[in-house]
Amino acid sequence: DIASRYKITLEELDLFVLELDNLCCTIDDFVTVKELQQMGYEFVKTVKRLLNQETIKANDPKELQKVIQDGSTLCIELPQLDHLKARLEQVTWHRMIRSYREKTEKHQLHVLKKHLVEGMKVPPHYIIERELSEMKDMIIEMEVWEERAQKVFESKLPVKLREIQDLIRLGHQVKGFLPSFSILKDSADRARE
Repeated sequence: DIASRYKITLEELDLFVLELDNLCCTIDDFVTVKELQQMGYEFVKTVKRLLNQETIKANDPKELQKVIQDGSTLCIELPQLDHLKARLEQVTWHRMIRSYREKTEKHQLHVLKKHLVEGMKVPPHYIIERELSEMKDMIIEMEVWEERAQKVFESKLPVKLREIQDLIRLGHQVKGFLPSFSILKDSADRARE
C-alpha cells in the first residue's frame, strides 16, 4: 500500500512538532501540523475507549466502522487500526451468531457448522471462544443423537420401545433440528398403538 509508506508515526510527528516549535522563525503550516498531531492523539484516545469497553457486546459496529474510516484518512501510521478492525470482526460475528441463535428455535446442523468455521477465523476473544465452545457442544450433541437414531433404524434385532422413548426424550432436550426425530417419534407412536 503506497499511502501507508508515506505515513509517519505519532512519535515522528511529535519530534517534528518539537523541531518546528524550537525554530526561530514562524512556519505557515505549523498550525496544520499541530492539528494533525491533536487528531492523532484523539484517535488513540477513542480507540482505547472502544477497546476497553466492558465487553464486545457494548461495541457498536457502526461506531467502530466510522472510527476505522476516520483513522484511515489520517496521514499518520496508526497500529491501533488493526486492533479496531479485529474488534469489528469480533462484534460483527458475535451479533450475527446471537441473532441467529435467538431467532431460531431449532438450529440447523449445516448452518451451525458454517458459523463455526467462520467463527474460527475471527480474532480470538473470550466471548467468541465461549460462543464457539457452545456451538461445538451443540453440534456434537446433534450428531451423537442422530447416530443413535440411525442405529435404531438399522438394527436387525427388535428395539425395545422404552429405548426409543428414552431417545425421543433426549431429542426433546437437543436445541438443534434432528432430521430423524419425527420419523422415530412416528415409529414409537405406531408401536404404542
